Amino acid sequence: MTCRCAYKFLLQGLNIYSPIVYQHSLQNVCGYIDRPTDFWLSLDFGILRQASGMFVLMLQDWDKSIGVEKEIEFWSKEVQLYKLIQKRNKSDVENMLLDEQID
Repeated sequence: MTCRCAYKFLLQGLNIYSPIVYQHSLQNVCGYIDRPTDFWLSLDFGILRQASGMFVLMLQDWDKSIGVEKEIEFWSKEVQLYKLIQKRNKSDVENMLLDEQID
């Protein structure tokens, strides 16, 4: 689901970074990287500092993710702007990405 959303954002002309797509794909291809959460957050924050917007895809248990919590906290302090995407199911998210203009 996350890869599909990232793909559709890219097709709409948005330059995006998805920690899940990037980090999980990297480890699936090259092997597990045994580092603490702070290692990954350092990478995320470096990219977020350069970003002009932030989306949070609210999939199951998103609100239990320490990484998402820290990214929202960082973004709120650093840039004070983020948009939560909350949809009930996969097709709702896909329709939103296909049908809506994303600012």
